[in-house]
Amino acid sequence: MKYVAACVLAGWMISAASAQEPSAKGVNFYSREREVQLGREVAATLGRELPIVRLPKLDAYISRLGAQLGKYASTPDAYTFTVYDDGKPAAVQPDVLAMPEDAFLLPAREPVAVAGGPIFVPLSLLADSPGEGAFAFQLAHAMAHIVLRHSTKIATRREIVRIGGQAIEGRGSPIAASFESAMQLGVQVSTITFARACERRADRAAVGIMASAGYNPDAAIPYLE
Repeated sequence: MKYVAACVLAGWMISAASAQEPSAKGVNFYSREREVQLGREVAATLGRELPIVRLPKLDAYISRLGAQLGKYASTPDAYTFTVYDDGKPAAVQPDVLAMPEDAFLLPAREPVAVAGGPIFVPLSLLADSPGEGAFAFQLAHAMAHIVLRHSTKIATRREIVRIGGQAIEGRGSPIAASFESAMQLGVQVSTITFARACERRADRAAVGIMASAGYNPDAAIPYLE
């Protein structure tokens, strides 16, 4: 009976943690101060692992554009921008405190937003961008992830899932093993669903940011397509 209760409780915790639509509030185990500190640590690691591009004119351009967008993205002084050459091989492990969730696993399609404010910009996005408006949207999208604290909310949900999973570990029976496997699969699916919802919310916020900064929202269409 206790096992059944634990399963029900764990299932409820996992469902509540992973399947809901992301909001501006929501459960978050990380304070903003802790989020910023951890984000700086992740950024320092990425700075060592990635082939960073140091070009004064390029850095100045992105900083100017980022500052313009940042006025409408909340906490305008929080963002830092680093360009890296995604055409070169790099042994980088995905980090739970970076968005998108599959950053560095697939070809770059958006800047990597690290919790707290650091943003890593793939060089290919600049080279392939159809115009400044489209690139502005991509930067605004990364800023939206940071403003909405998506990475630490996903990390929080994983922690809740871990806590819930402990309630059903070590039971040893075939039924328990089958249930645990089903729970793990459910967690994977619901986490992917939540991460995709975060991407959609960041898209909506980014359109508002770029429009407020004076860019035509239509410039986001090629990126969204």
